Amino acid sequence: MYNFDKTQHMKKYVFSTALLISAFSSIAQMKQGRVLYERQVKMQGRLLLQGAPENPEVAKILSQPRIDRFELLFGNNQSIWQKADDEMPPEELPSSGPIRISFMGGTDDITFVDINSGKRTDQVEVGGKKFIVEEDIKQLNWKISDETKNILGHPCRKATAETIGKRPRTQMINGEIKKEEVTDTTYSTAWFATDIPVFAGPMYPKQLPGLILELDLNNGRTLYKAIELTEKTEVAKIKVPQKGKKVTIQELQKERDALMQQMQQNFKGGNITIRGGS
Repeated sequence: MYNFDKTQHMKKYVFSTALLISAFSSIAQMKQGRVLYERQVKMQGRLLLQGAPENPEVAKILSQPRIDRFELLFGNNQSIWQKADDEMPPEELPSSGPIRISFMGGTDDITFVDINSGKRTDQVEVGGKKFIVEEDIKQLNWKISDETKNILGHPCRKATAETIGKRPRTQMINGEIKKEEVTDTTYSTAWFATDIPVFAGPMYPKQLPGLILELDLNNGRTLYKAIELTEKTEVAKIKVPQKGKKVTIQELQKERDALMQQMQQNFKGGNITIRGGS
């Protein structure tokens, strides 16, 4: 009896050890890679159209999600987020009487992350001009659940976070831009791969103990989904973006405010730009 129990115990031990070796082997293999994401954004631009002529075709397009593709390259405890090579050109929506509407989605923005230093560097385009902004990575208070699902063949766990902050809200009313600061709560649901312990993903780098393969913001208002994952990547491309003037967050906001003023002038001349919300 003793020998039988001992034999069974050894079999379980060998089996468990094999699983651990397999898991560590999998972990060791994914030190670098490339993820292709599809981002769906529900258009928030209609808020800017109060007082503008109604156009059923414009309303129909605005009711549909905007779809873009981005790539995430990661390696050496660094990552870079940028527009995918096969990204579609910015959409131009149909005119509404004398008003011509175009969509400005910020798809040319680049985010570089250095996990070791805890810093992120963003290359942001505002009104056709590029700016470089560096800041510390903000940590969210995530709650990791036992809920799991499979994404692209990788086991993933669910994590949720709630962030309360202030954000500017801008509306175009009767040809004039109205700005105000409102309290805003962002509900985030992330699914991270437990077999790829890389602190990377869309929006929230250095947050969860695994590569984020899916991220839902505010119940589908913005949704990131990984549609392709490969270990092959050009690590040399993971570098700090250099194109643009270095500014602070406050200086960047001033540039955005100036752009909104320009939008007000364009509206009076029959043009308006719409940005999707995230």
